[in-house]
Amino acid sequence: MEEKRIEKFYADLFNGRLSLIFDIGANVGIRTSVFSSLGNKVVVLEPNRELVSILNSRFSRSNVEVIDKACAASSGTREFHLGDNHLVSTLSTQFIHHKQESGAKNKWAKKSQIKTISLDELVKIYGVPDFCKIDVEGYEKEVLSGLNQKIGMISFEFNYPAFESDTLWCLEKLSSLGYTSFNFSLGETLEFHFSEWVSYEDISAIFHLKNFPFGTCYGDIYAR
Repeated sequence: MEEKRIEKFYADLFNGRLSLIFDIGANVGIRTSVFSSLGNKVVVLEPNRELVSILNSRFSRSNVEVIDKACAASSGTREFHLGDNHLVSTLSTQFIHHKQESGAKNKWAKKSQIKTISLDELVKIYGVPDFCKIDVEGYEKEVLSGLNQKIGMISFEFNYPAFESDTLWCLEKLSSLGYTSFNFSLGETLEFHFSEWVSYEDISAIFHLKNFPFGTCYGDIYAR
């Protein structure tokens, strides 16, 4: 994706400069860079130590703080599966099984123990973010399990049909926290499916597999 296209999408979405952004699962920092230009402070979580080094080097003199932890339901340690491609490294064994069953040739030969922190704990330390992006390769449910308060706008990745139940759980969780408006974009299109945001009932109805019209795909759901 071109950075200018990403920046336009988020600039339109935010409609003004934000005070605080959480980037949960930053990878090499493509969207982090955009968030840095649109927010006063960006807190980044990335458990892959090789990518943490890249992020620290890239954002060493900026408003970005890089934390070498994963986001989970609580603080502690978890087993992190390092993929032969950094885009598929994950804490989720379900994600690995899904990729293998779908014919992917990736390997997850290395494992490491990493530290974790919850979203609630991040809020205690840094304050309530205006926006929180979650992209954690099948670990979205675990991340949102650690949030028990409404914060700013949230986006999280969905992957269908393998993670239908997790996606529906995440939608219900956000609704229970007070989120009332939802939208989504497919793949890396950065184009909202709905011209106007819809209710929890409407978005969850579409994401029930029997109603889902898009086949095998991934994308991002946004809640506010």
